[in-house]
Amino acid sequence: MSRRSPGSLRAPRYGKHPERSRRVPDGISAKVLREITEASAAGRCPSVTSMNGALDDLKAFLRRPGRTLQVGTCPCCDPGYAAEVLDRVARSLSRSSRREVEKVTTPLIERYRDRTLNEPSAPADRPWWDRRISGP
Repeated sequence: MSRRSPGSLRAPRYGKHPERSRRVPDGISAKVLREITEASAAGRCPSVTSMNGALDDLKAFLRRPGRTLQVGTCPCCDPGYAAEVLDRVARSLSRSSRREVEKVTTPLIERYRDRTLNEPSAPADRPWWDRRISGP
């Protein structure tokens, strides 16, 4: 059995594009992915992997049946957290990259707003995703 060279073992770990092997969101260009990776490395936003997870969580929440969805109180199942991650990613990018990310996320966010209810007693200074009705 042939053995892999030490350089080939280290290459994915120390390469220029550490998240290249991960799944890429549809509709996001390589330029934007590079910008997200650089912003994530600088600590300004979550990583591409976190963005993928947030998109998947939001899509899974929206696949649930029913006309109006209730937001659960469990933080791992809360689509508001996914909206926060996507918002943090978009705010850390340049204007053109932000537009490209918003083109992917806006339809999901609009569906989320349409299928959940606004909580009238929530403080107005909170982000919109924290002002949705939570709990059954």
